[in-house]
Amino acid sequence: MGGKKKPTISQLEKRMKVLSKRQEGRRRREKAAREAKLDLKLPTLDVPVDTIAREVVKMRCITPYAVATKYNIKISLAKKVLRELAQRNIIRLVDRNRRVEIYVPAAA
Repeated sequence: MGGKKKPTISQLEKRMKVLSKRQEGRRRREKAAREAKLDLKLPTLDVPVDTIAREVVKMRCITPYAVATKYNIKISLAKKVLRELAQRNIIRLVDRNRRVEIYVPAAA
C-alpha cells in the first residue's frame, strides 16, 4: 500500500549531478579509447616500422618477444607493430593463442 516515496528536489538535483559526471567520464574514456585505436596503426618508435619490416622478413619465426628484445621496446608495442605488418601483408599469422602470436614472412 505504501510504496516507494518520491525523492525530494534536492535529492533529484544530486542524482542528476552524479549522472552527468558519470556520462562526462564515460565520454572522456570513449574518446581516449578512440584515440588509442588511432595510435595502434602508427606506433611511436625510435626505429621506423619500415626498418623493422626489412629485418623481420629475414627471420624464420617472428614473435613479439623476439622483436621486443631486438629493438628494445615493450612487448605490447611489438605486438602492435606485428599486427600492423600483418595488415600490410609483410608477415603472415601462423598460430596464436591467448598469450602469443607467431608470424612468418609472407613470402615463405
